[in-house]
Amino acid sequence: MHNAPNTSIGELNDLAIGFLAKGDVGKSLKILEQSLERSRNESGVDHSDTLTIMNSLAGALCLIGDTEGARNLLVTVSKTLDRKLGADDHQALRARSNLAGVMRALGDLPSAHNLLQEILSSQLDTLGPEHPDTLRTLGSIGEVLHARGEFFDARRVLESVLLTQNRILGMEHGDRLASMNNLSLVLLEHGEADEAYSLLVDVLEVQLHRLGIENPETVRSANNISTILTAKGDSKKTLRVLTGILQKQSDSWGKKHPQTTETAWIFALQLKQAGDALTLNALKVGFLDWLFCASNSSLSDRQIAIRGLLPLLSTKEKNVGRNSPCPCKSGAKFKFCCGNLS
Repeated sequence: MHNAPNTSIGELNDLAIGFLAKGDVGKSLKILEQSLERSRNESGVDHSDTLTIMNSLAGALCLIGDTEGARNLLVTVSKTLDRKLGADDHQALRARSNLAGVMRALGDLPSAHNLLQEILSSQLDTLGPEHPDTLRTLGSIGEVLHARGEFFDARRVLESVLLTQNRILGMEHGDRLASMNNLSLVLLEHGEADEAYSLLVDVLEVQLHRLGIENPETVRSANNISTILTAKGDSKKTLRVLTGILQKQSDSWGKKHPQTTETAWIFALQLKQAGDALTLNALKVGFLDWLFCASNSSLSDRQIAIRGLLPLLSTKEKNVGRNSPCPCKSGAKFKFCCGNLS
């Protein structure tokens, strides 16, 4: 129904982005995949509509963890735009920036850093140092530096970006909020949990007002706040904040919605790692134990998987280390998988 012939590709893309903003990745993916097939057939693989849909689809694939699929799409988009518009065109630069983000997610930090430096050089020449796109690229470089363990340089870059964004973008701009989120993680690594927490409280307040609790960026901030509180060791405050976040999701989606379960699972793993058995038990009773009584037909595949992993939350089990294999058996380290702060 969404992909009716009289609906333009642009309208379908906007519709899919709207579902992404509400956290409904499955519905967004279905619209984007159908739209991509239609646009390729009607307009060709090099048409701007086709490239726009491919770019949006790559973003959706990243949200479900298919970073390799996203990389393949973005390589095609980037090469096509470079050929059609020139490597210094702002659309081509944005496509390559998105590709660099996927490279970082895949762990190819040298390639991501080199690509971002190329993009930054072009943007400084064509857009100037204070253009939002230039600042976004600098922020991405800060994220790569953080991932490489270069915390001092990452903090310097992100603080400089945030200072400029505060001046030219306004306090509620999405780019500014993203920079605050990224800087908070660097501050946490530096042992400055109080400063990190203060930043994220401001971010979450704006996101809850502008985006709603179901938006992926809001969920990300909520997850990061839970990590910081867990690191601070304040059990009562942690429980109060986590319960508040999960209650907002329950009010929006219901306690048994897959995204509510996923958020509760992420929180639970962080509490397990910190050894906070009291808060963990309260969270488990409130938001996860119902899975044991649910039928498979009423659960998503991910919820079934989480139910099978719940025994790992037993306080008799050894805590999951940040560098240990993730208990979900993905093969990745815990810090890059279910314990991933970002």
